[in-house]
Order: sequence, then structure tokens, then C-alpha cells
Amino acid sequence: MVVPSRGLKRLCVLETLQAELTVRSGVVAEIALDLVQECRRLTLRINTMEAQLRRMVRELAPNLLSGR
Repeated sequence: MVVPSRGLKRLCVLETLQAELTVRSGVVAEIALDLVQECRRLTLRINTMEAQLRRMVRELAPNLLSGR
């Protein structure tokens, strides 16, 4: 699979990679699968933190989001 630019930030790309690696055998496939799963975990965490930050900024400093 060819991963598009910035594709590892997209959960659908990570899920496709995970599915492809799950059917492969060998140490390299296992390591790659571990890395993809870690990328997915971190991406979910980042998304959660970004949402929290957006809510906080909207509440505490909405002028930062006004584009000025």
C-alpha cells in the first residue's frame, strides 16, 4: 500500500494498514503492525487533546480563534 502524504494522521489509512499487516507473517510485519497500532493510539490521543484545547480556547480566549 502506498501511504499518501500525511496519511498516517488519518485513521482510515491506519486501519487499512493494520488490516493489511494482520494477514502478513514474520517479524517485520509484527513490528510494522505494532508501530501502526501505536500511531493509531497516538492519533486518537492527539485528536482528543486538540478538541479539549479548542473548547478551552473558545471559552477562555475566543478572540484567538477570530482570525485576527
